[in-house]
Amino acid sequence: VLARIADVDAVIKAAAPTDYQSVNVASSKIKKTGRALTLNLTENPDILMAIRAAKKESLVVVGFAAETENVVENARAKLERKGLDLCVANQIGEPGAGFASETNRVTFVDARSTEALPLLSKPEVAHRILDRVVMLLNKQEDSPRRH
Repeated sequence: VLARIADVDAVIKAAAPTDYQSVNVASSKIKKTGRALTLNLTENPDILMAIRAAKKESLVVVGFAAETENVVENARAKLERKGLDLCVANQIGEPGAGFASETNRVTFVDARSTEALPLLSKPEVAHRILDRVVMLLNKQEDSPRRH
């Protein structure tokens, strides 16, 4: 991602499949012993934070926040912490939304506003995200700092 960042106008970063990884990876199957097993975990690298550090002024960065509570508040905090232009948030586990569904209900959070979208098909959500990215890119082209 970082090797190509200078060549793109926008980055849409999918949610991380996992925030943590095992410190010690077993070389073979771990057999049952009848005792409890303790796993030591470490955080995976935060690619969005690395993008923020390398971000060129004109780059539009979109991140996602899959939340179980305080959806908008957590998405806004992520937007600010990671220097995003848009955070697409959804409450996982909500009926008709999230991972195991053909539909989703998301909220767009940016520096100035919050827009809750209705329940939509996932392809329609993707189109709405792309529409917002185009809008953000067009705003940058109109910005005096771009000229």
